[in-house]
Amino acid sequence: GKLVFYPEVAEALEGNDAVHVRCEETLIISKASMPIVAYNRIIGAVYLLERNGNQAQLISSLQRNIFWLSVGLEIAVVIVSVLFALIFSRRMGKLFDSVRKMHGGDYSVRLPERGRDEVARLGVAFNELAQRLNQSEEVRKQFVSNASHELKTPLASIKLLSDSILQNDMDQGTMREFVSDIGSEADRLTRLSAKLLELTRLDTKPPETLSTVAVLPVADRVLRMLNPLARKQNIRLDLDCPAGCAITATHVD
Repeated sequence: GKLVFYPEVAEALEGNDAVHVRCEETLIISKASMPIVAYNRIIGAVYLLERNGNQAQLISSLQRNIFWLSVGLEIAVVIVSVLFALIFSRRMGKLFDSVRKMHGGDYSVRLPERGRDEVARLGVAFNELAQRLNQSEEVRKQFVSNASHELKTPLASIKLLSDSILQNDMDQGTMREFVSDIGSEADRLTRLSAKLLELTRLDTKPPETLSTVAVLPVADRVLRMLNPLARKQNIRLDLDCPAGCAITATHVD
């Protein structure tokens, strides 16, 4: 006593095939309808209805798996990103610490050269720079040491000669000779100062020309400068130059 009329049947009576599918949580409802045609006239329709719970459960399970897989992938991406950021931050922190140590004068610091990324290449460049600065610092220290030694010798000679003049009664000729030696040492200091200033402007390439120095006059001048101090300590100095110049010291009782 009731009239049941479906939209799918209405579409089929209009001459169209109709298929509608609705998915619920535990059920898939499929509706289909198509017209019945006789002598080019629509005389009715066929209506089909299917309720499938297995496919609904399968699709629901697939949706849950995809959801949890997406969540897991997002968590993994976040964890990997955090770890990468921590590793990168730690490597950059080591680089900054090394730069601060180098700024403080410690040129022996080195960075580990692991990997092939930009940070590793930056570490290689930093180590090369630190090595060059360390070599430059060693050269500077050696230069300062050599310069101090070279300046100390004429200063000590001038002090020795002036003390000898003040503490001993000398004739006019000997005093004139000592004063001449003091002037020579002063000229030597002037030449050393000029050479040191010139060395600061020159490159590290070796000199192109070398000159020969006579050893005997140098040894004789050193012997004259050391004789006053040697006599005070009861030491006799002799210059021996048969094959090579040498100054021998003998204690006099």
